[in-house]
Amino acid sequence: EYGLFLLEIGLCVFGTYWCFVEVGCDKDMIISVRLVVISNWVLISLTLIGVIAVFDPFGGYHSDKSMNDKLWEKRFKCWCCCIGRQENSHGAFEDLARIFSSQFADVDLVASDIAVGLMMVSQQQHLAAQKRCDLNQMSFESECERFNFENRESRETFQDLTYFSSYALGAYGWPLFMYIHPITGCFNLCQECSLFGGGSDGSENICQSNHIALKKLSGLEDNDILYTHFTSNIYSPAFYVAVDHNRQVIIVTIRGTLSLQDVITDMVCEPQDIPGCPGLQAHRGMVLSASNIITILETDGVLDKAFSLYPEFQLLVLGHSLGAGTATLLSFMLRDRYPALRCFAYGPPGGLLSEEAAEESKKFVVSTVVNKEFATRLSINSIVQLRDSVLSAIQINHRSKWKLTLDHILSVMRLRPISEVILNSEEEAPLILPTFSHAGEEDLTEVPRLYPPGRVIFIHRNETQASCCSSYSGAHYDVLSARTTCLTLYL
Repeated sequence: EYGLFLLEIGLCVFGTYWCFVEVGCDKDMIISVRLVVISNWVLISLTLIGVIAVFDPFGGYHSDKSMNDKLWEKRFKCWCCCIGRQENSHGAFEDLARIFSSQFADVDLVASDIAVGLMMVSQQQHLAAQKRCDLNQMSFESECERFNFENRESRETFQDLTYFSSYALGAYGWPLFMYIHPITGCFNLCQECSLFGGGSDGSENICQSNHIALKKLSGLEDNDILYTHFTSNIYSPAFYVAVDHNRQVIIVTIRGTLSLQDVITDMVCEPQDIPGCPGLQAHRGMVLSASNIITILETDGVLDKAFSLYPEFQLLVLGHSLGAGTATLLSFMLRDRYPALRCFAYGPPGGLLSEEAAEESKKFVVSTVVNKEFATRLSINSIVQLRDSVLSAIQINHRSKWKLTLDHILSVMRLRPISEVILNSEEEAPLILPTFSHAGEEDLTEVPRLYPPGRVIFIHRNETQASCCSSYSGAHYDVLSARTTCLTLYL
């Protein structure tokens, strides 16, 4: 294999010299050969990048945990080389290396193995859902309590969640605005482009495109926006501070995942103590993010200035996805200073708070989950469960990969029903092969389970009947109050 790869590189070098230096043939032929040579160089480059990124000099079996940690750290530095050296990058890569080396120690799989395993897990889940329907078993929606719109406080809370959702969208700035308005977005932003000044922290670009998009997405005016911080680094997501005169609140809005730095923050998911809250733990990356935001707010005196202008107003902290988790932890840290504080978490991470912290957060946090929202179902525990399911599916598989792939494609196209023969074997097999055992001393499957924050409102699209809240959205939705036990079993 190595000889063939070296031969291919040699032929590409010869072809490059022939078609770009020694040009003596027909023009059309030269153009065709140049295209082939360029394509080959692209494939060779991608192959080399892949080898550098995933090559394991130990062959997938590691007896020395420290060596395994260093290997994963080098991989993350290679994959994330485009972000350069940042203040928190080294510590973040060490945290990620420790997490991944513990969870994937001695797992030696190729991409096709993982793809087939995911296909089989998908089919198993589909069959399980069909069996639940056939047996009339309880679904997630049926185990939740219907949201009480007759209660005035509950109704006003839902109206506030709807009202402030545009503020959470506004934090995404010009990328979201361009996504919503792909044709006219650039023209609309350039209409109000300003070549003077920048964001209030100096982080805005010369045209203030994020500031303009924020106003258009949220409906805020210039005078309502008190502070913006559009720079996103590891453990430091973008955010802004604004005032809403209609609801008489000072709003701190934190952006969700939009950059590679945000993804790294999401992935550092080990539990860590919440500062100022003894006995309560939460997602490490978001704890550090909330701490950095508090440092910025205190250094610039943002909230002190805001409440000196509007002393009668209350504080509201909100965000979406990563921003929802960070907003929750920021609220924990600010509660002593602002007892009437409220927090709205739109699509919060599923692995955010320990059980005790999740129970405490119900006093001031309201979360919303819409349909099958990805972030709320993502946690270190769900990743471990997916890993074990994939390895188990691979272990019981006795068919060739191409046949399984073909069956999966036909079942997705509804040309063939999912067959249980594909998923089950007559021979009993252990859940995970011995070669898939986890040699790490600190197995993260033993860490405490983390939960979404606050009172969770689950908004489920109902295709068959009108819902109790159809007047709010114009569509048929069921609004449910999810219990912690439901979230543990189904999210």
